[in-house]
Amino acid sequence: MILPYNFTADEVISVGRTSRTNVEAVKSSLKICNESYVPKELPDELIVEFLLACENDVEFAKTTISVHYRLKKEEPLLFDNYSGINPEIKELFDIWSISTLPTRTKENYSIHYFRLESSDLKKFNSITVLRSALMVVDITLNNNPPDGFIVIVDLNLAGLRHLTKLKYDLIKKFFCFIQEALPMRLKAIHVLNNNFIVTQFFNLIKTFVKNEVFERVSIR
Repeated sequence: MILPYNFTADEVISVGRTSRTNVEAVKSSLKICNESYVPKELPDELIVEFLLACENDVEFAKTTISVHYRLKKEEPLLFDNYSGINPEIKELFDIWSISTLPTRTKENYSIHYFRLESSDLKKFNSITVLRSALMVVDITLNNNPPDGFIVIVDLNLAGLRHLTKLKYDLIKKFFCFIQEALPMRLKAIHVLNNNFIVTQFFNLIKTFVKNEVFERVSIR
């Protein structure tokens, strides 16, 4: 999903969050990158976001950009056509609530809230759920990039049959993207209304989710 940026790279640079030198270093590396899936040019604003996510470590930003585009190439089902006008996503919103709090934390973290509103399995599609999360991330990144993000999830209505509809190969790619390729840092995941299904889900994904991510998960 391509959205216009509501900020400029120069605005971020002017307040000292990154530097023009760092931006130009990343731009120069893109021009000589041998990986076909990595664009030769990126908007300065996107480069700024990668630099912020990588704490202005230019080499780390280069690696993250490479992984970002490699994963997008490998899993078009996950990353292509996930705008709010996609019929599948529109249908998902009948059972899946998504919101971003209008005010960020004092640390400039954005907060995203996800809630399963119905136990109806007919409209539940795990691929579309993942796409909706990526859509929210894109929207957030286009508005004054935060210094991190917090996720709050309420899965109180999830049942055992929801687990059978999950596509674990795509969930693995999704978490790989969140951990290694996202131009924004995950700060915390708060899971509300803990139940057997939540416990089972986290047991299933712990084989491919890094310990540092699990340490940021709070289940209540």
